[in-house]
Amino acid sequence: MPSPYVAQLAKEKGIPIRTAEDRWDAAKKASESQGHKDDFDYITAVFQKMMGESVLDSKINKYILLKYKLENIIAKAKNKLSESTYT
Repeated sequence: MPSPYVAQLAKEKGIPIRTAEDRWDAAKKASESQGHKDDFDYITAVFQKMMGESVLDSKINKYILLKYKLENIIAKAKNKLSESTYT
C-alpha cells in the first residue's frame, strides 16, 4: 500500500501509483548509498526530484532547508563556544 504522500504526488503528476512507488524505492536506495538510509527528509527530497517536483518550491523542502540551516548555525555556535571556553 502506498503512503498517502506517494499516492498524492502520483495523482498530481498523472502517473500510475506503482510507478511512484518504484521511484520511492529507488529514492530510498539512492539515499542509502549517500549515507542517508534513515533520513526521511533526504529520501523525500530525492523522491520529489525523481517525480519532477521543484525541490526548492515545495513546502516540505523549505522545511528541510531551514532544518539544515539551523543545524549548521547550531554547530557553528557550539564550535565557537568550545573554542572560547577557558580551561
